Amino acid sequence: MKHNIGHGDHGQSSSPFGSLGKNDIYFELLGGLDELSAHIGFLTTNLDNLPTQKVQLSEILKDIRSISSDLALATPHTNFDIRRLKLLENWLDAMEKELPPIKSFLLPLGHRSSSYAHLVRTVTRRVERTYFRTIEVHHVDGDGAIYLNRLSDYFFALARYINHYYGSEDIVG
Repeated sequence: MKHNIGHGDHGQSSSPFGSLGKNDIYFELLGGLDELSAHIGFLTTNLDNLPTQKVQLSEILKDIRSISSDLALATPHTNFDIRRLKLLENWLDAMEKELPPIKSFLLPLGHRSSSYAHLVRTVTRRVERTYFRTIEVHHVDGDGAIYLNRLSDYFFALARYINHYYGSEDIVG
C-alpha cells in the first residue's frame, strides 16, 4: 500500500463520520491512543527484569489496538471486550498487594522505569479526557474511556511496583 497518497494535504481526512478537519477531537483521540501505545512499547523495552509486567503491557497494547480499531470503524464492541477490564484490575490488585500503603502524595521519582511509568500514566489520563470529549461530539462507544480510567491506575501501581522491585522508596512531596 502506498503511504504518500496526499489525501490529507489540505487539513481534511475521512472518518466514519464523513470528512473531518484533522484538528477534530476524533483524530486527536486516535493520535493520543497511538502516542500512548508508543509510550507503553518503550516502557515495555525497559522492563527486562519484570517478565510478568512485560506480558501484561503486551496485552494492554492489544487492548488499545482493539479500542482504536473500534473507534476507526465507529462500531461498538467489534474488537474490544470490556470484560478485559477485570483482567486489568486483577493485575493492579496483585501489584498493590506487594506494596506498602501510601501515606502521602508521591512524586514521580525513583527508578527511571518507574518515572517513565508515571509519564505513561499522565499520557493515559490525557487520552482518557480526550476520549470523553470525543463521546460528547461524536457519540462513540465509551467502554474504551472506562478502560483508560482503570489503566491509569494500573500505571500508578506499576510505577510503585517498579520502585519496590528495584529497592527504590516511593518519594513523597
